[in-house]
Amino acid sequence: MNTAPEKKNKNKVRSPFGILLIMSLAVIILVLNILSFSYSWFTPTAETKNGLAFDDSFNLRSENCTFKTYKGVVVTADNRAEHSGYYIDQIDYEDTALEDKYENEQWITIPANGGRVYFRTEIQNQDTKYPSVVSLYHHNMPANLSIAVTYPSNTFYTTDAAYPDCFILRNAYVKVKDDNDADGPGILPVEWFLENTTSNDIKIRVTKQTVTGNGYSASNENPIYWLYLMYN
Repeated sequence: MNTAPEKKNKNKVRSPFGILLIMSLAVIILVLNILSFSYSWFTPTAETKNGLAFDDSFNLRSENCTFKTYKGVVVTADNRAEHSGYYIDQIDYEDTALEDKYENEQWITIPANGGRVYFRTEIQNQDTKYPSVVSLYHHNMPANLSIAVTYPSNTFYTTDAAYPDCFILRNAYVKVKDDNDADGPGILPVEWFLENTTSNDIKIRVTKQTVTGNGYSASNENPIYWLYLMYN
């Protein structure tokens, strides 16, 4: 009969063969796991496809816009007979653009003590594929004039001598040119006016710059306009 101390010592004995068997099984399982994750049962095939390419001529917007500016007159009870089809307080714009009416730059007088002069600048996108976003600026606008835009936005501010290149309209969307568009092929009309609250008349120009000096150009080949567009 085995005594209690003998049973305790017998339980402590570990077979070297059993330990070796356990280690061998562990190694086999590890190798099988590695092979199963790294081996593919599918045979790869090659196919001819188009790769990625950079197109440096790709456009998201048009930078081909032109514009013309027309001078307007407020219809009143006194001059209504001269503006058939218009109601009182409506603006009747001239048929001839200022750029076409005057070959060279012309002064436009803004009368003192609240005088106003109205303009309509028609910006047209010449691109039939892409729309555009533009801003309309005036170069060297005199100070102490109030600029008001009535369409397509509603803004009103007074010019400052510290900022002679002042904006009239910012970040305006110009649609794609479509000859079937009843509202005008790619045309964005901008209606605005200048108001003079000073006691002296103020003169401005909106046509081609023909004076020389101070950075102005008198070149007939590449004329600079007092009004100009910026693409955003």
